[in-house]
Amino acid sequence: MNRYGLKQRTLGHILEDQARAHQDRVFLRCQGEQVTYGELDKLANRVANSLLRLGVRPGDIVGLLMSNCPQFIYAWFGLAKIGAAAVPINTAYKADLLQYVIDKSDMKMLLISSQFLERIAPLAEGLKKVEQLVVHQDETSQGQSPSADFGLPQLDFSGLLESSPAPPGCEVSFKEPMAIIATSGTTGPSKLVMRSHHQFYFIASHCVRAMQATGDDIFYNCLPLCHGTAHTLALLPALLTGGQFALSERFSATNFWNEIRSYGATVFCSAGTLLAMLYRQPPRPNDSDNPVRVCLSVTSLEPDLHLDFERRFGLKVIEVYGLTEASILTSNWYHDDCPGSCGKALPEFEVKIVDDDDQELPPNAVGEIVARPRVPWITTLGYYGDPGGTWEASSNLWLHTGDLARKDEAGRFYFVGRKKDVIRRRGENVSAFEVESVVDSLPQVLESAAVAVPSELGEDDIKIVVVLKEGQRLAPEEVIAFCEHRLPYFAVPRYVEFKQALPKTTNERVKKYLLREEGVTAHTWDREKAGYKLKR
Repeated sequence: MNRYGLKQRTLGHILEDQARAHQDRVFLRCQGEQVTYGELDKLANRVANSLLRLGVRPGDIVGLLMSNCPQFIYAWFGLAKIGAAAVPINTAYKADLLQYVIDKSDMKMLLISSQFLERIAPLAEGLKKVEQLVVHQDETSQGQSPSADFGLPQLDFSGLLESSPAPPGCEVSFKEPMAIIATSGTTGPSKLVMRSHHQFYFIASHCVRAMQATGDDIFYNCLPLCHGTAHTLALLPALLTGGQFALSERFSATNFWNEIRSYGATVFCSAGTLLAMLYRQPPRPNDSDNPVRVCLSVTSLEPDLHLDFERRFGLKVIEVYGLTEASILTSNWYHDDCPGSCGKALPEFEVKIVDDDDQELPPNAVGEIVARPRVPWITTLGYYGDPGGTWEASSNLWLHTGDLARKDEAGRFYFVGRKKDVIRRRGENVSAFEVESVVDSLPQVLESAAVAVPSELGEDDIKIVVVLKEGQRLAPEEVIAFCEHRLPYFAVPRYVEFKQALPKTTNERVKKYLLREEGVTAHTWDREKAGYKLKR
């Protein structure tokens, strides 16, 4: 895995090297298409040369608001080859949050699937820094007009594939940002995490070792490509091993195993409630009749569920812990697993459990996970445009994760929950601040507080507690409908409860721990029980 020297650990170089070694071997399989290593390298070169011709330069920033499709991957590696940073935008983002990511990241160009054009139409006036749109005509919008008039030059994505297939000849450093990824803020807007080429390489190479992956493996991915998880746990491990990458459009609990069998997939990665949703499907006689040998999961399961999942589906589950800023910090291994634990600290990191004063706690005491690298270039380069946030996250020269855990006498870590005001729902981090900002903008609302309540699928559901202005009336359905048009579907609250006042400290901070302890009460409205269906 370390056959690449430090300065060779750029994604463009690795693709070019693997294309030389496996020219005619199939790498990508998606929607009936097959793309070899050699073809992918040339397609990435075509995109890279086209972007240079259109004025994108090393160090520039380009947004990707695209569905799971081969074109995303061509663009991803094309940008890597010229040293431009990709901003993969969550395809569920809309309204103010989408506007914020586009504007805050200073992107020069936006590559967009045509199905999302209607999302940016209302934002056209605010796309002041974007100089050009490149539109991929996906199947969901075939035959439709390319877009409205955004006042910007527009190019069809197919035009990016018309330039020379020769290498673009750009010098790219392993230390440069490969991607800028939006992650939930706590007391403010989402933060934009800068990840270097080397950080991507480091995570992917660890996954290969942990899973004992080889070139014979077929990596199946149904997670959105706008998430770093899909790249570091599946796409790049497949590339490093010389294996195959099977890309699904989206996750479907009912069709998951059929797709696995159709691809002959031997490996898949999991985040959020994916494993819990698979486990809750009705048992079938052929559950264990699948080709998967191992799943790498960034979610810790209850020990009994972990073992039963492995028995039922005839595979190995390896649990790890990490976050966008800091790679994978703790990990289990293929032959050294402990159900319920997210493993031991990687040798490249020093990881501790500390109290509120950053003092290390004894074994089995619950505190915050903090970490720092023992080797350079394996954690974030910082928050883009937010040096203050970067400094705050690195208090006392330790990266503060905002996550709670305990560590046993053997050095194994056990995830407990969130310390930050972040809600984890269906594999997504949701900023309570951003939910509250939307609800507070309702003219009838005085203030609100968003909190996590336990979900029957694991992780959290979202409850919004609302205080109305004097004399105002508002129905729960109206709150949800308002959120639905302004928040990603996964950030829309499930529960709504109205109160006369929020519990507060003497300095007017909301005592959210009291609201979390209350959970779902007799006065809480549940949109799922009410039959309210969200529109995505």
